[in-house]
Amino acid sequence: MNFIDYNREYGPLPQFSNLSLLKLTIGLLNIDILPTLLESCPNLKSLVLSLDFDPSKEKPGMRLSSVPRCLVSSLESVEIKRFNGGTAKMEVARYFVENSVILKKLVLRVGFSSIQQGYFMLRDLLALPRRSNTCQILAC
Repeated sequence: MNFIDYNREYGPLPQFSNLSLLKLTIGLLNIDILPTLLESCPNLKSLVLSLDFDPSKEKPGMRLSSVPRCLVSSLESVEIKRFNGGTAKMEVARYFVENSVILKKLVLRVGFSSIQQGYFMLRDLLALPRRSNTCQILAC
C-alpha cells in the first residue's frame, strides 16, 4: 500500500483488516496522523517506520496519545529507522513502548553523532514503563 497524502477533510480512512505488515515513511508534520492510520489497520502485526524528521523543525511538547486497536490486540514488532534520539523520535518510541500491550520487539536503527548520545538515549528508553512484559528494545 502506498500512502501518499492524507487530509482529514477527505473523511475517514478505510479499514485494512488483512494488513499484517506496514512499511511507512512519515515526516514530522504528519506524525499526528500515525494513530489514525494505525486505527485503520486493526490486525497489524509488524510496523517498519522510517522517520523523516529534521530536528531543527521539531515542536516542543509533541505528544501522541490516542491508542489504536492494533496496539492493544495485535502489534508484535516495531522497527524505527533513522532513529537518532531526537525529541520527536523519542516520543514515537515512547508511544509504542508505553501503549503496545503485546509488543515483543522494538528495533531502533540508530545513527548517533556520539557514543555518549546513544548511551543516554538508550538509558532513557529502557527506563520507560512498558505495557508489554515481553517487550525487548534493541538498538542496532
